[in-house]
Amino acid sequence: MYVPKIGKAPEPKQFYADLVTPGTLARKTFTSAHGLNAVSAMNTPAIRAQPIVSFGGIGSASALAKFYSMLANGGKADGQAFFSGETLELMRVTLTDGIDRVFQIPTAFSAGFMKDSQNAARRMFGPSRTSFGHPGAGGSHAFCDPENRIAFAYVMNQMEQSLLPNEKSLRLVDAIYL
Repeated sequence: MYVPKIGKAPEPKQFYADLVTPGTLARKTFTSAHGLNAVSAMNTPAIRAQPIVSFGGIGSASALAKFYSMLANGGKADGQAFFSGETLELMRVTLTDGIDRVFQIPTAFSAGFMKDSQNAARRMFGPSRTSFGHPGAGGSHAFCDPENRIAFAYVMNQMEQSLLPNEKSLRLVDAIYL
């Protein structure tokens, strides 16, 4: 039985201080063409076409859940295979684990996805070591757990000033495994 690790959502305080400081790595990484507070401007086709790596994934909760459901079920949806077993394995396996130079907290990554660090104070992706996904701007959060064939997606109707999952979304993740 999974017992959620009680604790607060990740709070990289120095990251948020650096986010508003010109010239810092965090500021350079998360600066959009219209500034961090211009959420409505980020929804225009012209901005979506820009090569802003940290703002690359845009989707509804339904679309995110469908995508991660396909990954949680062997890369297949509606009888069609979208990813090979080899590619899925690269998504599951931790390739790097340590202090993230931008967020300044322990993070881990697989090929293209974020994972829970072995040193994380709070797990964001449930109890399985094969889980992977990504938090999103404003507190959104999506991932899959291939071991338990679970997909999770959470978005809000109003963005918060956050780039990592908030306490509410982490409680929802914990509730899945109870």
